[in-house]
Amino acid sequence: MLRTNKAFFNILLILFFLNLGDAFATYYWVVSGVAEELNPIAIALLEASPILFLIFKCLFGSLALVFLWLFREKYKKITLIVTVCWSFVYFLILSYHIKFIIDYYKFL
Repeated sequence: MLRTNKAFFNILLILFFLNLGDAFATYYWVVSGVAEELNPIAIALLEASPILFLIFKCLFGSLALVFLWLFREKYKKITLIVTVCWSFVYFLILSYHIKFIIDYYKFL
């Protein structure tokens, strides 16, 4: 059980850093005018204050991870499915950011 909890915690920790990286990458691309945000809530937060956007993005991502950790025993299957799906989504987002970096700097 300890190994499983440690592995699950490590996955959640990786997701935390992926969320953090996505927040700062999104902020950079949008503020520099290279890309535009599609999420209407994120747009409103960015327009209100970029710092507010970063705080909310990191806070809500962290809260979701805390809930996954707290409910990992009671709802094993659901937390596993959500974690796998979230990992896949962040893999795609990270791939997009990397492609964006390559494409952007290739044309400089």
